[in-house]
Amino acid sequence: MIRTLTVFVAAALSATAQSDAGLDLWLRIREHVRASAVGLPNYSCQETMERSILSRAGQIEFRERLRLEVLFTETTELFAWPGSSEFTSEALESWIGAGAISNGDFAAEILNLFVVSAATVSYSGSDTFEQRPVLRFDFHMPLLSSRYSLSIQGKSATTPYSGSFWVDRESLDLIRLEMHAEQIPSDLDCREAHRSITYGQTTPGNGDRLLPSAAELTIVSRDGHASRNAIAFNNCHHYSSVSTLSFTEPSDSTLPAKSGPQRALPADVELALRLEEPISIAKSMAGDQITARLDKAVNAGGVLLPKGTRVLGRIRRLEQHLSSPPSILVGLQFFAAEAPDGLVAFSARLTGPRASPDVIKVVNNRMESVPGTVGLNIEEDGRRPGLGSFRVPGKELRVERGFRTVWKTQ
Repeated sequence: MIRTLTVFVAAALSATAQSDAGLDLWLRIREHVRASAVGLPNYSCQETMERSILSRAGQIEFRERLRLEVLFTETTELFAWPGSSEFTSEALESWIGAGAISNGDFAAEILNLFVVSAATVSYSGSDTFEQRPVLRFDFHMPLLSSRYSLSIQGKSATTPYSGSFWVDRESLDLIRLEMHAEQIPSDLDCREAHRSITYGQTTPGNGDRLLPSAAELTIVSRDGHASRNAIAFNNCHHYSSVSTLSFTEPSDSTLPAKSGPQRALPADVELALRLEEPISIAKSMAGDQITARLDKAVNAGGVLLPKGTRVLGRIRRLEQHLSSPPSILVGLQFFAAEAPDGLVAFSARLTGPRASPDVIKVVNNRMESVPGTVGLNIEEDGRRPGLGSFRVPGKELRVERGFRTVWKTQ
């Protein structure tokens, strides 16, 4: 059974050490990390997520890859689809179909532990990490100071947590942080929750900054299913005071930045589209931008779009469901057409070509089989207007260039 598992992590407030020597070293490290963390607000990176759910026997039952942009502000992390300027504080679980997901990986943990911390910190001595000499510290955050929140299937609980972090022995740069939840309430479908973040010094246009390079979240349910979310961070940018950004409430609009004023198509207009580039499990992922061409001209609401007009879209879901029988769920969204005088916006639902099953009819007291029609096994998604989803049997997928779909505007 696939579960939607979400972890939201924030933490807390000052630290103590077990000895004067350990305390002195901890204070030096904390000041060094604080200096590296200065200016983190208004940094953005691309997140590439690889999410999976494993059975109790360790077999993969679900797998998805997802690409997002994350922007760290002074108070929170905001998210956007790649190529969009509209960052939103919309909860991450609304972006996914199943599996584990988290926020706070980008910068929150640096600030929580090293800037405003209430954890007990102890020096554990020299260690090695990937053949690199490092110093290890262990920490514990008690329940009264914790803001570590587990949210699973509509139930939430705050727990204490413990973990370790490693710093370079010479530079004192933070390298890795690991943590795990403790005293998880029995009514929460979570037996274990582990999280790790690997950091690296980067220079995204405005001096050295300490940013994450990778993160991983693993949640084990009470029945032994494991949900895993592995994240790689890249393409980091610094947004200066002159950068143009839009911060919005959750929206289905994913129009590109600086697109200017748009006209819109009226409702109930049929759009026949042919895909411009292939989609495959091997090379594509949710979040990728796609394009199509109108297969028939459109003339509606004072808007004329000739055949061949380029239409902008995005892959919203690309999920492998590997339990028997295996299938792949594809979710596409198209949202704007490129008219000669600017973009024409629209929201549309997928209507065809829809597959129909074989039908048994009785003719002259004889049963006859009428073959069904070949098409898409469309799955309606009332939670996401403008998203067209269809399911394909099997473990592999390649949707070829020229693939034709039919949509109706809303």
